[in-house]
Amino acid sequence: MASISVSERFWSKVAKGEPEECWEWKGHIAIRSGKRRYGKFKICGKPVHANRVAWELTNGKIPDGLWVLHKCDNPPCCNPAHLFLGTNQDNVDDRQAKGRQAKGKGNGQAKFEDDEVREARQMRRSGLTFKAISVHFGVHPSAIVFIVQRKTYHHVE
Repeated sequence: MASISVSERFWSKVAKGEPEECWEWKGHIAIRSGKRRYGKFKICGKPVHANRVAWELTNGKIPDGLWVLHKCDNPPCCNPAHLFLGTNQDNVDDRQAKGRQAKGKGNGQAKFEDDEVREARQMRRSGLTFKAISVHFGVHPSAIVFIVQRKTYHHVE
């Protein structure tokens, strides 16, 4: 009995459509923070992002240091026409240009609500020290410095 190739096994798990459409991964999909993320495909027992496999099967090896990014912003998509190579910085720039950067409480690291950010900035404008404001909110003074200098929460007016 002939064994199935990696390519045949991989593409059998992709719902191919028209060339301009997303080709959805039908296999295992990682879910993080309630959102569907990247498809996972095992090669020699090792899980690999499905979009990376789609790229390599279509275009060859991915050069060291490069990522496979999505033009369509749909992580389960495996359509090679929707994929492109870029650096981590390209990925960050693309995310920000498309407004997908988590802001405020949408960011799991956030400690402040938008109203609290406005309050902290107002407290500083009224003359309170960074230390006094930080004690009020129960955070390190540097957190308040970053808020006031708009290094963080720059989306809050």
